[in-house]
Amino acid sequence: MKIRMSLTYQTSFRPHRRFAVCRLEMDESIYANLDSLSNELNVTKLQLSSKRQAIVILTQQLEDAKKEAYQFKLMAEQVQERYKNLKQVLGSEAGSPTFGTSSQRNLFINLKVKLNESEMHSRILETELSNLRKRNAELMDDIALLKKSAGFQHSRNLELMAKEKSSFETQGRESLIKQLELKTLECQRIKRDLELCNEEKQEILSELIHWKKSDETESNEETNSIGADTVFQENKLLSRQISRLEADKKLLMQTLAKYQMLKSVTGGPSEDGELA
Repeated sequence: MKIRMSLTYQTSFRPHRRFAVCRLEMDESIYANLDSLSNELNVTKLQLSSKRQAIVILTQQLEDAKKEAYQFKLMAEQVQERYKNLKQVLGSEAGSPTFGTSSQRNLFINLKVKLNESEMHSRILETELSNLRKRNAELMDDIALLKKSAGFQHSRNLELMAKEKSSFETQGRESLIKQLELKTLECQRIKRDLELCNEEKQEILSELIHWKKSDETESNEETNSIGADTVFQENKLLSRQISRLEADKKLLMQTLAKYQMLKSVTGGPSEDGELA
């Protein structure tokens, strides 16, 4: 009987060890996948941050270009205004009757030269203004492209996070289902062990009752004294076995209650191993 109980307890811990190894491997694979996805997400966040900084820099450059274009525009308007004023002054003086002396002619020539220089300067400013406008348009295109790229990257990050969450939930659900299946099998094994313990307890109790009855029926004092010592020793042994079996039964009942509570909370597989 003791050999059978020891074999039962030895074989009862093998599924538990297999379950622990399987659970450890699944946890390691899940954590490895989670670490790789977390690293990819961090790299994507760094890329998005660098693109945002580039957008800020380009926006600042665009503002500076707008300010320079506005200043050049004001300068061009001032030069054109001066050109108009000089043209009006020269036209009025050229039409006057006193415009015939050499000094007046020299003054007119100098003013004409200055007018030509101002026209050339005005053309240069207009060229620079057109270049600045082209640069402004290019910067606007770059900013629009970067915004589009940032939006695409953001949507990709959201999709990646959603896939990561769904894959992690799927893996967690599959792991939970496997754990519930293993725990259901272990619960059934514990039930069988509990039934065996109850049967052995009944056998020990029946033997104890038998010895008590045989002790009462013995009438010889010498035989009675010898039988009483033997029965007393066996009584102690049987009492110890009963106490041990009671403790084992209590432990098995606690384990069974814990697994039944886990099964009822998670809605896992039934007692036959089928999923709820």
